[in-house]
Amino acid sequence: MKTLAEQNIYTGTLLMPVLPFITSNRDDIIKIIHETHANREQFIFPCFVLTLCDKQRDYYYLWLVKLFPELKSLYNQTVQNNYVCYPTYYTLHPSTFVKECNKLGIK
Repeated sequence: MKTLAEQNIYTGTLLMPVLPFITSNRDDIIKIIHETHANREQFIFPCFVLTLCDKQRDYYYLWLVKLFPELKSLYNQTVQNNYVCYPTYYTLHPSTFVKECNKLGIK
């Protein structure tokens, strides 16, 4: 990305999916913001909502149980069977995300 940005090609980070309790913690998201800045990218497009419909949910939960079995009960409590999983599980408030991006000149 840095090479493209240095060639004046508009670049950025698509911050999605942000996975509840896996990649949703403050430090990881702040690190992504700073890596975006270090690579001279101009924007970050975040999606702080996870969507799981039908077969997506089954597939996601299959891998969740394999890779993070300790999170299954937490998902059952917070995400449940909702199609849209709102960011009550994020440790970084959206205003903090915007403030950090603005500080570094990232749209």
